[in-house]
Amino acid sequence: MEDHIVALLTDFAKYSTEYPIVAAGIGMWALGVGTYLIKTLPIRLWRLVIKHATTTLTIASSHISYHEFLQWYEENNYSHNSRSIKISNGRYGYDHMIKAMGYGTHYFFFGWTPVRLTLVQKEVQASERERDEVMMTVVGRSHKTFDKIFADIKQKKEIKTDKVTVMKFKDDWIRESDQRKRNLDSVCLNDGVRDTIVDFVDSFRLREDFNLQHGINHQTAIMLYGPPGTGKTSVIKAIASHYDLKIYNMSPAAIGNIGNAFASLPENSLVVIEDIDSNKSLFARPGSKTLDKSVRQNDSDLMEELMLGGFTSISDVLNAIDGVSVSHGRILLATTNHIESLDPALLRTGRFDLKVEIGYADNFALTQFLERFFPGKSLPNGYQIKDNICSADIQKAAIDNLDDSNKFLVQFRKSRKLVKGSPQLTSAACRTLEPALLG
Repeated sequence: MEDHIVALLTDFAKYSTEYPIVAAGIGMWALGVGTYLIKTLPIRLWRLVIKHATTTLTIASSHISYHEFLQWYEENNYSHNSRSIKISNGRYGYDHMIKAMGYGTHYFFFGWTPVRLTLVQKEVQASERERDEVMMTVVGRSHKTFDKIFADIKQKKEIKTDKVTVMKFKDDWIRESDQRKRNLDSVCLNDGVRDTIVDFVDSFRLREDFNLQHGINHQTAIMLYGPPGTGKTSVIKAIASHYDLKIYNMSPAAIGNIGNAFASLPENSLVVIEDIDSNKSLFARPGSKTLDKSVRQNDSDLMEELMLGGFTSISDVLNAIDGVSVSHGRILLATTNHIESLDPALLRTGRFDLKVEIGYADNFALTQFLERFFPGKSLPNGYQIKDNICSADIQKAAIDNLDDSNKFLVQFRKSRKLVKGSPQLTSAACRTLEPALLG
């Protein structure tokens, strides 16, 4: 080996004597390569060590966890020494602003573990929202520090149990508001309605292991139908509160995007589509037995629109509800004032497994209103509520007559003197009839 090296150097010496310019060029090249290696090799080696000795977690601002992390970081005072800060209200539109770390690199200790944070602003198109990324780096290959951080975030979130988060779909699911929870018992429903809904949801949640074992999509849907003002929206809020679920609210006008909306849902989500019948593309198709006569005879524009597939194809809606892309644990809760107008294919079992009428109030519902607004009062013997009274009307009457339960009750009693369709009683009429009705 040494002989070969000596021979190579001897040949190079002779070559350099005969061709000094070429030899000088080779020497300069060798010097440049050597200088570059001396300069960059330590950096490359350092980067290689860092790559294999650390672990990095990236959180994109398009995820709700991004804002939750920033809020946690601020609430724990990790940012109080930061030289670079920014104001954020989160990708999902929280209703309050928070001071957060700014762009660049930051360091903090989680317990005894040093953590490096880097906030990077990503390039966006003119029409796009701001997009950031947080990169969290720790020494070692273990993920335990990340798991502990997000367990702490989750624990602090669960402490705040007095609100229901409402998400709204536009191009993506965005946070719309936080609403006060509503107790299920505070919704005054007709006899058996509350139990029917709760028993159904409880049974569905208990079937999770069975569905997984048998390859059944773990999702379901409930249709609440009935006249306006009977309490359908109140039921939705109470269900979300009772089971501690976020409400993913989708407007009927956005149903054309239902495939994308449902595909991006997290697990165990409560999706709400109120007044689903206001999207005409879901009406019963021509030839359907349930198509309203009024639609058959008077709404030629609607018929033409349905024939042309206006708004969105009903097959897109049906596939989104029970197709291939199904969010595990999803509960779809829809409401309608005109269930008879909807296409039968939409309402079949497997798409909507439970259909519950939230109808006009009965004596059972009225008794609940009495217990809430007039503690200790009860319905008189033989009292029978009038037909076609909405819960919203009863609640307003209760609030208007908090000082007089008799005046409240007389407005809703069915009587021979109060026939269906008669004008609303005046205060004088109430006082006249009160002794006869209530004794």
